[in-house]
Amino acid sequence: MSGSLQVQGHRALFAAESGIEVSLNLLLPPDGSPGQACATDPYYSYTFTTAGLRNCTVTTTCSSVTVNSEDIFTLVSQGSCGSGFDAANRTLEVRAR
Repeated sequence: MSGSLQVQGHRALFAAESGIEVSLNLLLPPDGSPGQACATDPYYSYTFTTAGLRNCTVTTTCSSVTVNSEDIFTLVSQGSCGSGFDAANRTLEVRAR
């Protein structure tokens, strides 16, 4: 059982990382266009259907503060995979400006 839980933990981490990457692109688009408003709740949510992360979910929230006229954003991404005894959750937090 510990082997499958370890795999689920890695999958949950990858799901959380994917949520951060997509959310950063929504918040600060690479083409310089206006991004999605941080106040959107949830900021990003997705259930994976492709091999590797199938049946994993990710939910990302966004909050912001202004310091010295500069917006600082905090993204928190929660990846979840599996169920029951094989359930795993991983959370990542990233700050961007």
